Amino acid sequence: MLAPWFAARTAAEAEEGLEGTSVLWSRYRTFEDLAAGGAAALRGEPLMAPLDQPGVGPHLAPGGPLLLDGRQVPPSPAPELGEHTDEVLADLLSLSPPELASLRADGVVA
Repeated sequence: MLAPWFAARTAAEAEEGLEGTSVLWSRYRTFEDLAAGGAAALRGEPLMAPLDQPGVGPHLAPGGPLLLDGRQVPPSPAPELGEHTDEVLADLLSLSPPELASLRADGVVA
């Protein structure tokens, strides 16, 4: 259904036709294209934003693809290993804080 529309247009015409619409689109890029342009190739992309990931350092990362109240959710660092262990165990196993402390003291949970 879409192939004939794209086949009848140049890349510039397709870009002009899609600009300003609610269609999620982007020009196809290979990894070689990205490497040739470096991180600068992604800086203008609305989905990408700087992120300083502990243990990795600063880099461009994708944020949320949806606009909520006209704002896009920026990227956030990945959680540290074990960061949510207490929350998960308390929620899934209904463990109390003293029970979690006991598991930690016994070396069951690091």
